[in-house]
Amino acid sequence: MKNLFEYATKELSQDAFLCWLFANFDCEQEEVKDFSCYVLSWLISDKLSLENIRQIKNVKILKQYKKIDILVECTFLDTPYIVVIEDKTCSTAHNRQLDRYRETVNSLYNSTYQKRFIFFKTDIIGKEEDSDLKTYNEWKIKQTKEIHEAFTYFLKGKNLCEFNNEILHYYYDNLTNIYNAIINRPQKVSDWKLYSWHSFFEDYIPIDGLVRNTEIRAYQKQYYYYKFTIAGHAEDLPSIEVRSRDYNKDNGKLKFRVVIYNVTPSNITEKNITEWKNELCANAIKVCNRKDISKNKQIGIFERTINGDNEFMLIQVFNDVGNLLLRLYDKTY
Repeated sequence: MKNLFEYATKELSQDAFLCWLFANFDCEQEEVKDFSCYVLSWLISDKLSLENIRQIKNVKILKQYKKIDILVECTFLDTPYIVVIEDKTCSTAHNRQLDRYRETVNSLYNSTYQKRFIFFKTDIIGKEEDSDLKTYNEWKIKQTKEIHEAFTYFLKGKNLCEFNNEILHYYYDNLTNIYNAIINRPQKVSDWKLYSWHSFFEDYIPIDGLVRNTEIRAYQKQYYYYKFTIAGHAEDLPSIEVRSRDYNKDNGKLKFRVVIYNVTPSNITEKNITEWKNELCANAIKVCNRKDISKNKQIGIFERTINGDNEFMLIQVFNDVGNLLLRLYDKTY
């Protein structure tokens, strides 16, 4: 049978799973009941402990209350707690929403309650996002590695190979697939899915002369893109962009786009663009004549083949593309 969670990938689906799990803290299925209390105690105490299973009581769940994804009222070790969960699958925190949620909860619940703020994400937290999240001191970060470890610890503690409950089984199976795609990327690039491309983009270290990329983004969870940018020249020289969806697994070719950002007369003129396009033509790179973009422009496009269908050769291609960018546009190299 197909796994539901391969299709239910949106944050609302994960919200529903977590709410279902916590609502069953006292249900008749022992495995679900124990796991529910185990996860709540882990989120509160930050400890992986099966001994805390019986210490969770009086659970009440509020979903999308005051725009907060999940708010759980419960008692742990006879102390009342409020557990606030901001749930993410692919997106990131935005518009200081974590500060707003913390302020809302602090205004609603007095000091009688202990409060725990959890940023729960079943995907990679990249370097830029991690740096931003560290500014929210009260929030604990739980991402794929920690979440998968918590699920696995429970199974080992119960001497189980997998969950017997179908919902838990499917969620854990999908979580394991995400974990393996991130931590243990398949040897063949042609076997990579979205999470593997994302983790590679995060792990790849560019050659000297290019900045360590922090602008790794997802577009509507359809693809991730990575930008090669010459150090110190993000606004006055072209960059090269690659999108995970532009890899053709049938022929091993990966498409690259030569792009310029922040197009304004003060830093990039039409004369500059013409000169850069001439450089592309001189290097047998197809020139694009897009006139519909005022701020960003794609001026060229080319392909490279990943010989051998493995990550080592992909790194070589990325290094070669980085060197190409420097040769084309930075005359100091």
